[in-house]
Amino acid sequence: MKENKASWTAEISAIFRAVESIRPPKEQVCCDRYAKDFIRLKYRRLLNIPILARFALWMGIERRFCGTTAVHVARVRFIDDKLKESIKKGIDQVVILGAGYDTRAYRFKGLENKKVFELDHPATQKLKKEKVRRIFGKLPANTVYVPINFEQTTIDSALSNHGYERGAKTLFIWEGVTYYLTIEAIDEVLGFVAGSCGKGSSIVFDYLDLLVAKDRSEVALAKKALRYQAQKGEPFIFFMSENEAVPFLLQRGFSHVKSVSHQDLKKMYFKGKSSDRKLCSFWNIAHAIV
Repeated sequence: MKENKASWTAEISAIFRAVESIRPPKEQVCCDRYAKDFIRLKYRRLLNIPILARFALWMGIERRFCGTTAVHVARVRFIDDKLKESIKKGIDQVVILGAGYDTRAYRFKGLENKKVFELDHPATQKLKKEKVRRIFGKLPANTVYVPINFEQTTIDSALSNHGYERGAKTLFIWEGVTYYLTIEAIDEVLGFVAGSCGKGSSIVFDYLDLLVAKDRSEVALAKKALRYQAQKGEPFIFFMSENEAVPFLLQRGFSHVKSVSHQDLKKMYFKGKSSDRKLCSFWNIAHAIV
């Protein structure tokens, strides 16, 4: 990421959620009523004509990277479900790593009196706070915005002066981030999570498994994605196979590790009229208990 420029992937993710949220309710995989407010006006206007919005998304992303839209909205839904479960089980606080234009602090009931820490690159976070003030009139009282560059600053030092409660039951959400980081930065994050929060805490994150590519078309798509991200200035760095995910997290102090593949997400969320939607095979999600 360029030092003084907000992440373009934050807006792309918001566009995915916004377009999904204008589908008929029975066809929606996820619903984010605030996502539209985080995207540029020229894109928001397209949402008034759903078929045009879906076509524009296909032209911009899907025709080049088939299955990207569906896997993105599926990961949002999976993480949303984990957050709902955590709220029901009595979570004390939530930490969103690389928050981008994540709206969970604003749209989930049960978080009104819980601290939600949003950690992100200063440039992206500055723009997000401007958008949040425009939407709500002010910054929500329950949300703590913590600027951080994961490659230069530790989470421990970033959170230490912002009211993070050590030993509290915490859910860490790490969406759309790991593949941009070095293994050293990832280990620092996981070490902090495993060592700082209370019993019953957990982490949920997505990761790239380029080894899943078996046939020629999948290999070509993977190479195209790598080139595209590098050209955009946000290259993919970290990869992990699904077989590696469980031992990787067990070795770092976690238990009850579950890795969810694109096939699993397809079975969980794509039914009825959505059953024919294709999911990109490279994205998996892991959930683990501290």
